[in-house]
Amino acid sequence: MQRCRSCGRTRVAGERGQVTVRMQGEVAHLRGLQSCGSIWACPVCAAKIREKRAGEISRAALAHMAAGGSIYMVTLTARHRVGQRLDPLLSVVMGGFKRLISGRAWIKEREALGVVGTIRSTEVTYGGNGWHPHLHVLVFCDGTPDPVALARAIERWGRVWGAWTAKHGYDASQARGVRWEPVASGAEAAEYVAKLQDGKHVGREVARGDLKAGRLGSLVPFELLDYFRFTGDLDALDVWHEYENATFGRRAMSWSRGLRARLLPDEEELTDQEAAEQEVGGVDVCVLPREAWDAVVEHGLEVDVLEAAEQGGIDAVTALLAPYGVTAPLPAHWESSRTDVCLSGWASSVVFPACVPPETSTLRPAATAASRNRAAWCDTVPRSINSSRW
Repeated sequence: MQRCRSCGRTRVAGERGQVTVRMQGEVAHLRGLQSCGSIWACPVCAAKIREKRAGEISRAALAHMAAGGSIYMVTLTARHRVGQRLDPLLSVVMGGFKRLISGRAWIKEREALGVVGTIRSTEVTYGGNGWHPHLHVLVFCDGTPDPVALARAIERWGRVWGAWTAKHGYDASQARGVRWEPVASGAEAAEYVAKLQDGKHVGREVARGDLKAGRLGSLVPFELLDYFRFTGDLDALDVWHEYENATFGRRAMSWSRGLRARLLPDEEELTDQEAAEQEVGGVDVCVLPREAWDAVVEHGLEVDVLEAAEQGGIDAVTALLAPYGVTAPLPAHWESSRTDVCLSGWASSVVFPACVPPETSTLRPAATAASRNRAAWCDTVPRSINSSRW
């Protein structure tokens, strides 16, 4: 996927070919680079897109519940085994949801429950039993549904889902195939939606699939890349490539028609690409001209530049790049300013370029810690990666 390979490395023409290193709190990032906008395959773009979607979903849930509505989260899953390919399993899971919300039965059910819309999110993990794609669906209802109507809906969803998965060669667990849970009710709605509660957040539970470390040894896809990076295990890379190909072109999240306009009427809807390209703000640390950034990419120093900026500001970045004949100038609007600049999370105000004395800066502590814990971390991955996968 060429777009993913270029993401965060290729310069944007509109930035005059230069790349700016910025600090947002204690985290460094780069401005002036292309974004691929892949919610599935790019860890950087996925984090930005899913966080944006999580905020939208949370605000929509808050608005709906503040108006007296109720929300149910429905989890849809099917039994999976080692050796089953991801692409057909994804098609079955996504097709099953379409089957549930189509036809006369759904029309009657929607009226009985007062359903005003749904939000669907797809999550994929990989574990000892192979691929595990499943859906999280938020069902928005006007008021509180009639208990009898709700019970009938739960029964129908379980029956239809089980028949659908069996028809396509998969089994839905009687206990876990379809699970309904109320999100919140009444006065508790606003607090529940806005804050973490026992590790759950309405928006993040639905949208931030990239944050969920799989239970009992299963991995979210980006952990597969970590495993490959630590071990060089080509089986893990094969698993990743299967995931990359199976998810390409599929929608990770979708709102039913009219729901977003109803709940977020004043918010502009952004595409995944637009969400990934949004500037997160921050304080400029230094500017890398065209030639400087090309040298950074040539020597594979993209991550090192960010870590240096986080640990020692422009002094550390300059020290990192000096052996390669690269300089990191101050941003132009700082050249004439002698004002102290205070960065959030730093010990004190600092004057650029002498942000942090070189002798006090240390680079790559996170990488060192990761190296020390590599063997212990690898012991937690599914055995199906370490042994025969199929």
